[in-house]
Amino acid sequence: VLGSFIGLALLLAFVPFNYFGVRRFGNSTKYLGVVKLVFYMAMALGLIFLVANWSNLSAYGTFPKIGPISILLAMPLAMYDFGGIRVIPDLAEETKKKDDVTKAVILTVIIETLIYISIAFAVLSSINWGALGIAPGHWAALENYSHGTNPFFIFSHDANLEVIFIIAVIAGLLSPFVTGYIYLGSGTRILFAMGRTGFVGTFMKTLHSKYAIPIWSLLVFAVVGAFIVLVSAPAPSIYNLIDYAVD
Repeated sequence: VLGSFIGLALLLAFVPFNYFGVRRFGNSTKYLGVVKLVFYMAMALGLIFLVANWSNLSAYGTFPKIGPISILLAMPLAMYDFGGIRVIPDLAEETKKKDDVTKAVILTVIIETLIYISIAFAVLSSINWGALGIAPGHWAALENYSHGTNPFFIFSHDANLEVIFIIAVIAGLLSPFVTGYIYLGSGTRILFAMGRTGFVGTFMKTLHSKYAIPIWSLLVFAVVGAFIVLVSAPAPSIYNLIDYAVD
């Protein structure tokens, strides 16, 4: 019950970021995005330079040994990455410089690729098999050990690097919050477009007189999201269903 109301409070906190117009939405996203990027790179570089065990990159199986199946295993991450890019065209109609949309998509792909590679490199190179009590190269046991746990928490704790641990905690809280209010804005625009095309009620295309945001689409999307939070928190299996749908 407590988790339900905490989730509801967080969702309601997303609304002001979307209510006061796309300019403020863009500014908050820009500044918080820079903070997220700094935190991500600080975590990755911290592990690489302070914890890395370089033998992990070649001693226990490389691409030729594992095979091309490793690429297919990464596909869910690629689709999640696509979800982040898809937000840009959802909001593209509200930009004054249309050429910026193409630039934003390309830049997003480049930055996300660098982040993914950096984090993957940091995690792989920082595994301390002895500290984890796992036989070196036993990847299946490692997956079971770290299931549901941020690897940065594990590795920074084992290496007594409190700074990286704190950064990981802050990033773990900030990242889903920013993603949440951005997706609220993206979903709002989708409802708005559906209202214009007649798939839902035409009131969904009503714009706020001052802030020019689709006010009814925002409210409806937030209410539906709040309902899902309240229903799914007591039944965590619903989250698994959503995960499978996303994957």
